[in-house]
Amino acid sequence: ASFTLISREMGRKAAVIYLASIIAGAMAFGLLIDYILPAEWFRVASVHEMGAECHHFNLFSGVCSALLVGLLAFSFIKRYLPKHKININMSKEYKIEGMNCPHCQAAVAKAISTVPGVTDVVVDLSGGKATVEGNHDSEAIVAAVRNAGFQVG
Repeated sequence: ASFTLISREMGRKAAVIYLASIIAGAMAFGLLIDYILPAEWFRVASVHEMGAECHHFNLFSGVCSALLVGLLAFSFIKRYLPKHKININMSKEYKIEGMNCPHCQAAVAKAISTVPGVTDVVVDLSGGKATVEGNHDSEAIVAAVRNAGFQVG
């Protein structure tokens, strides 16, 4: 998961460097443990010494394994499923009074574009109207236009 995230966000080269550093670090610490710590600490009892109790089916382990396999399969299948986008953008038109030059038009467009939720602004100087797209608050648009020195009709 981290390799995929790094590859997507920072590029393939950074992801390969990350993976190589993880592998080199694991090998270095493994060798360090092998040569510094006593070998008796890491001796594992053989299967014959443990008896037959280690060969029975554990329900919890089985359920967790099945859940893990299911989640992995879903994550691989999900990328091939069609993605549905819900378009909640709304378009609203406002009558602007007092615009009489391109500078006024630009000032109104700039004021409206600062309102949160606005995705696009088209100000028509000759028609005296502004078309605003996005999920925005109408009162905030009116306040922004008034602060810019114009009236909303």
